[in-house]
Amino acid sequence: RNRISINSKNAYPNFSDTVNNPLFRLRINLSDTIVNNNNQTTLHIRLEPKSKVTFDKLVERKYMTENQKEYLIKKWRDEGMLFVGPNASGKTTGVNGMIEYTPKEKNILAIQETDELFLINHPEFISRHTIKGNNEGDIHYGLKEHSKNALMDDWDVFCLGEIKSGDDAASFPSIVATGSQIILTSHGIDEIEGLYKIGDYIKQATGYDLDQCMRFLLGIKVVCYIRDYKIQSISEVRGWNYDTNKLNVVKLNNE
Repeated sequence: RNRISINSKNAYPNFSDTVNNPLFRLRINLSDTIVNNNNQTTLHIRLEPKSKVTFDKLVERKYMTENQKEYLIKKWRDEGMLFVGPNASGKTTGVNGMIEYTPKEKNILAIQETDELFLINHPEFISRHTIKGNNEGDIHYGLKEHSKNALMDDWDVFCLGEIKSGDDAASFPSIVATGSQIILTSHGIDEIEGLYKIGDYIKQATGYDLDQCMRFLLGIKVVCYIRDYKIQSISEVRGWNYDTNKLNVVKLNNE
């Protein structure tokens, strides 16, 4: 139904189904019997509501405070953002709510592994998903390939989904060089660790030293740490400290 094959050479297919459930976008992750010790195929389905979880709803659910909401909306007019946290903490939920405040005069491209990020009332929004080779052909469109193509266009905002490998981070320096706004997610136990996680992925992909890789992250100005479906803290990146050769990251008051 979703034109996805699972076999011994493609044991870990993951994909989105945005059609067959009226209420949710389904992020589906399969693992084949060849890799499971119980000799069964396992299926994991993550539900993302088709109705937008707005910032107003997130305030009601104690995901964020009213002050945090107003601060993020103000910063999103011009600043790049990173949402950091563990698995299933609410990072994608935060980004999905944030991009809804993208000014109408800005066009925005979302590149994501599965179809979770979407906009409701924006006239200039395009979403593209990655395609992994399934060993039945040579088709592969990762974040690197999509980003390279996007550099041919004039995008004001890049929404990069989740950076979780060197391959994902390979085009990050080129995207930063465009001066476009960026919003993305990453794993980490706090804001600084999330930034260094991306820096390390860039290092893996490019071979630059870590200091140079961290300098590429100057395009990210606001970092939110999410845990247990709540913004635990917010930090600002305020330039580069040439004495320590590190990003100058300042944690804000949590109110």
